[in-house]
Amino acid sequence: MKKILFAVIALGMAMIANAQNIDYSRDVRFRMGNSFPVKGGVGIEQFYMALMPGVSTYFKDNNITSIDQDEEGEYIVDKKNGYLSHFAEGSGSLRMQCCYWNRADGSKLVGFYYDAHDFDGQAIKYNSFAQFYTYNETSKCLDAINKPWDIEMSGMTHVMFQLPRQGKDVQYRWGLEEEDGKWSTLTWNGYDFRTKPAAGGSIKTGSHLISLQWIEGVQYGSCQIKPAGNGKYTISGTHYNKAKTDWLKIDGTLTVVNSKRLRFSGTIKTRISHIAGGVEQVRRGEYDFLATGSRKYWRLQQMYNPGEGCVDYVDIYF
Repeated sequence: MKKILFAVIALGMAMIANAQNIDYSRDVRFRMGNSFPVKGGVGIEQFYMALMPGVSTYFKDNNITSIDQDEEGEYIVDKKNGYLSHFAEGSGSLRMQCCYWNRADGSKLVGFYYDAHDFDGQAIKYNSFAQFYTYNETSKCLDAINKPWDIEMSGMTHVMFQLPRQGKDVQYRWGLEEEDGKWSTLTWNGYDFRTKPAAGGSIKTGSHLISLQWIEGVQYGSCQIKPAGNGKYTISGTHYNKAKTDWLKIDGTLTVVNSKRLRFSGTIKTRISHIAGGVEQVRRGEYDFLATGSRKYWRLQQMYNPGEGCVDYVDIYF
């Protein structure tokens, strides 16, 4: 299967005339949920159908639960290249694409695009965004992650992307129409589209601080990171409050993607008395830890608590 795969996607948000200005990048869980069970395999149709019910009133209103049920829609389903596009038209238009890349470390990066143009009798409303996910092989779920590139897009009205079904790189530009602006390139590095190649690296072994922001009275816990061979490291540690009634527990393996990004495989357990009824919450599978800006720690990117609509800051310090 090819490693990259999709056609035109748009990103960001542009609302015109009477439309409400909404930041779609702010709360992924509110928009689409934190993760989506994928049943019956990991083909592009399963990825797409797992994501669609969370965002499209078109699918809900028409009781569409599989691609074949939409007789009016137009589809391209390219199983070989892992690409799917869907177009539906009525009083407005709805365009969606879904695709995935096979990463060099064996995981999958899944991209999803949603672009709706609605006419309310007075003006056209544009609602477009793209969201990316890591496919969790253990839980068979899609976990939302931040945008997998490091170019600055804040303040731009609308960003459009063109990602071919064949090839690996992403084309992007500003604007709403096809003739607006010149296309630029984001280069696939085997893991994402960041400027720095996703080369393997090393991490300081021994004791590191870890923390979960909900734990009161004790600012940090600790973990041990040890070499495990083949470029991997084991990690095991805890962060408790004084009474040991609230906790963070982490146990698994780390792969250093680059100096800013760690790939974790294992189990993260959290228990906070005032969250999710005080029931221990378990994340089990593969997750990303990322150090941004001048931060001296890597932060878990799949932040949303599995049992309640709040954000957990799980941090591993340099």
